[in-house]
Amino acid sequence: MPGPASSLAHIRQLCSLDVDSRTAMPAILAALKSWLGFAVGAFFWTDNQGHPVAACASDPAGQRLAGHYAAEYAQSVATWPSLVELATLRRTAVVDFSCYEREFLRSSVCRELLAPAGLDRQIAGSVVSPAGALGVLLLFRGGHERVFCREYRRRLALALPEVANALDRRSGDHAFVADGDSGMVIAGFDGDLRHACVRGRELLHMAASPGQFHLGTLLEPERQLLARLAVDVDSDYDGHAWQGPAVTLDNAWGRFQLRAARLHGGTAMGDQVGIRIQRQVPAALRMVQTVDGLGLSPRQRELAVLLGCSLQNEIIADRLGLRPSTVAGMIKDVYHRVGVNSRQALREMLLQPA
Repeated sequence: MPGPASSLAHIRQLCSLDVDSRTAMPAILAALKSWLGFAVGAFFWTDNQGHPVAACASDPAGQRLAGHYAAEYAQSVATWPSLVELATLRRTAVVDFSCYEREFLRSSVCRELLAPAGLDRQIAGSVVSPAGALGVLLLFRGGHERVFCREYRRRLALALPEVANALDRRSGDHAFVADGDSGMVIAGFDGDLRHACVRGRELLHMAASPGQFHLGTLLEPERQLLARLAVDVDSDYDGHAWQGPAVTLDNAWGRFQLRAARLHGGTAMGDQVGIRIQRQVPAALRMVQTVDGLGLSPRQRELAVLLGCSLQNEIIADRLGLRPSTVAGMIKDVYHRVGVNSRQALREMLLQPA
């Protein structure tokens, strides 16, 4: 397992990519999980007043937590902890939950989600810019685990400015690669959702309704997308290949390819439309995730990703603040450490799933 300094360097590298924070957040949460050792975590993007506008979770339990907040905000019901209160702090900071303990134990989020799962140790981070709130990070551990002691509060304090940096980033032009992230939904020819696996439902929401914070009800943009694919269906799913019409959507969460095919009969509802949703991520993000497991130093990892992006030595030297001759020597060391002998071979290695 990488040491603390290496883990923080990995978080910093993820947060400094020219990638929209919604695309990068799953990888950032995974790195934070290694750094902070939490069981369940979720990040909420907020508007300037602290009201949640989007969420990303570390795992299905975190997704249920995000969905709980989404449902309660849709119903204008007060939640604990108050995201508005946390997000509108004056500075990016670790939040002390001791003063919220009584409210926490009484809250519906504790009773319905956290207590049954044994998650009663919590910590939060508020991310704020001069213009207002940016987001809130909620992290939980089980009662059988260690509390978030002073060391983990210190680590979170070090990580939060890096997360703030990621939230200020905007996506540039990227090559996208498949992330192995896919799901399946089944719809009627009227665009009504008939069935979906959990991940398929989440990906549909991310693809069609990226700016709407509601994870339960089928939203109109999602219904319209399903109906559009159903109308265009002109081939059958043969059990092996999806040859039907495809729609590609790019947004803050990444690139999504939706491919539809007719599913014949067998139900009282007659023919239906099967839709496979695949999510792709920027190649640079994939490379940063993969390079973390290659046993390189933080500086070598940074260099490896720049090489994987096919940048010339002079540009890399300028990015790293080094002489071109120094960069040339470091490149040989990196090649030797990972067992390749060219930029292309290194790029292919880094684009493999982490």
